[in-house]
Amino acid sequence: MITIFTNPRPFHEPFDLIQRNAIRSWTLLRPTCEILLFEDEKGTTQRVARELNTGYVGDALHNEYGTPLLNSVFSRARQEARFDIVAYVNADIILFDDFVKAVGRVKDRMGEKPFFMAGRRWDMDISGSLAFEDPAWREKLQERMRKEGALHGYAGMDYWVFPRSLDFHPPEFVVGRPGMDSWLVWKARSSKIPVIDATEVITIAHQNHEPSSKRAPHFFIEKQRNLKLAGGYLNMMTLRDADWLFTSTGLKRPQFPRRVFSLISLWYPWRALLVMKRILARYVSMWPILSLAILALAIGLTPRIPVGTLEGLGRVIDIRGEDLWMIVLALVWAVAFFKSRQQNIRSTPLFLPILIWTGIGFTSLLSNWILGNVSGARGFLYFTKELQFFFVYFYVFFHIKTLASAKLLMRVWVGIGLANIGWVMYQIFSGNRTGEYGASALNEWGVFPTGAFFLLLFIFLFNWWLYSFWRRGMSFAREYLILGAILLIIVGMLGALSKTVFVGFWFALAASMALYVVKTRTLKTAVDSFLLFCVIGALTFASYFFLILPLLPSADRLLSVLSPVGISSEARRTRLDSVVATQFQNAMDRPLLIALGHGKGAILGTAPESHNQYLRNFVETGIIGNIAFLALISFILAAAWKGFWRSKERLATGLAAGVLAATCAMLFVSLVVDAFAVVKPNMTYWFFVGAAMAVLHKA
Repeated sequence: MITIFTNPRPFHEPFDLIQRNAIRSWTLLRPTCEILLFEDEKGTTQRVARELNTGYVGDALHNEYGTPLLNSVFSRARQEARFDIVAYVNADIILFDDFVKAVGRVKDRMGEKPFFMAGRRWDMDISGSLAFEDPAWREKLQERMRKEGALHGYAGMDYWVFPRSLDFHPPEFVVGRPGMDSWLVWKARSSKIPVIDATEVITIAHQNHEPSSKRAPHFFIEKQRNLKLAGGYLNMMTLRDADWLFTSTGLKRPQFPRRVFSLISLWYPWRALLVMKRILARYVSMWPILSLAILALAIGLTPRIPVGTLEGLGRVIDIRGEDLWMIVLALVWAVAFFKSRQQNIRSTPLFLPILIWTGIGFTSLLSNWILGNVSGARGFLYFTKELQFFFVYFYVFFHIKTLASAKLLMRVWVGIGLANIGWVMYQIFSGNRTGEYGASALNEWGVFPTGAFFLLLFIFLFNWWLYSFWRRGMSFAREYLILGAILLIIVGMLGALSKTVFVGFWFALAASMALYVVKTRTLKTAVDSFLLFCVIGALTFASYFFLILPLLPSADRLLSVLSPVGISSEARRTRLDSVVATQFQNAMDRPLLIALGHGKGAILGTAPESHNQYLRNFVETGIIGNIAFLALISFILAAAWKGFWRSKERLATGLAAGVLAATCAMLFVSLVVDAFAVVKPNMTYWFFVGAAMAVLHKA
């Protein structure tokens, strides 16, 4: 009864698996449908058509870029189809039997009259081949779709059903580019052909994927061509403009106000208003990824700005770009949360250990403030800053909607790293950066915040490259240009002149390579990983000796890590004797406060820093707080380790490996620095932890 035709992409990964899932679901439709596959520009479709026992059409016209033309595809489909009803379906769409049943009901209802039927899709993440051998695969997938999927907007039309005799006379639209589906709705409406929205009765599953077509150099040329051929946005409509709705009880006219919209949708002044609304809605739909990109830019590129002092604080008050932006995000998120109530924050990974850790910190701070043991201004400022870390985690987790958006964010962070490197090199070569201990290249006071920021950024981006690009059969330029951009981050790390970060770098790099070897389990991988480690190590030392050391007068302080006597004496003098021992002794002098500590921001020694994260936790939150902190870290490591082993998505695996390596490096350097209390590195750390948990959840 139905002929389904489509223009698939070349059957190469990742679309090979996605399209096979879709087309295989079409072959299992009952009653059986005729399926016609048009040849792709790489010539891979004929082989798949034979494998799946479908029809094949190889002589449709293409443009100069090899992209098929809609008028030729429609014309050839009308010629080759054996049935009176034809349906164009995108090759990433999974169909169920309700599709065939609905088309049959519409045909019976309309008789010989022409019609145009389309519907919205359900977007969902599907990895791997579907278990079609399971008789209940449809029911299981539909149940999962209702739980995890998201209904696409009215502009998303991934199938069009119409009689074979209906000729739209479309211009030479390029298939797969914006404009053609919206023009078809407008053409049907303007030709007084009933447009039917079948979203309620036809459920289709769209397999989420990165829109590879947008990477093509000719994409925007073809997009603009389609828009010009369509006559502009005024000749475009969506399913909001449908004049019939297909419901469980049959065909119905839309109710008010949608009925009114459909009646006046052909009135051009009204069309202009709808176009403006559509443009606005497009930007609204971009809010999640746009807000995350701005947050990343604020974390990575805005320096600390001193704004004054506060009595009892004991330090200068700073404000950062991410502070201001997080206020905006919190307000928008709160409104969206109370409006929809679809986000269950309690189901978020790490929710319980974060809640326990913050609860202990607040209890300790409040009790010590009441007792007069800690400054309220200083304590609540430090506690609020820690809450910001966790806000970043939760916001990132809930607003990474797709794997494609996560991949885009990784590229944003590469750009952030390069921008920071450019600023560091400018400071070094202009003579504005002397290398003395003090305000560093990012205007962070002290060398560790800058160095740790670059270190964490390198760890996460390097592991992303390791699993997503290395040995993946892509071009040499693409593979190693990305690696080169990531390796430049090492220059910024070296320029910070932090001995702690320098040692942590080697620890994290070794851990990353070890995880990669353990994951792949081949001798060749082990050899290649060792060679890559040596190459990165050689480049690191070369950068230091030939770039950093000649230009920064005090850069030789890094060489002290090669002298066990020098580093041990300095550490004993400045860290152990002066700070650590003093704070520990003062903390033990108050045994009643050992359990819950002296509150956030407590100063018990000669310096506000403990130079040891575990000692800091003990001073501020006591034994109970230290246990809660280690439990939180354990949950992070456990979730990352589980995802690292189980996930088959390369981005998810890379982020999980990055979390493992970064967390272990932070725990290691926490022996000599308050690693989990420094603002800029921790904003970066929790951003990537949130991204990793979101991607692992989706993959």
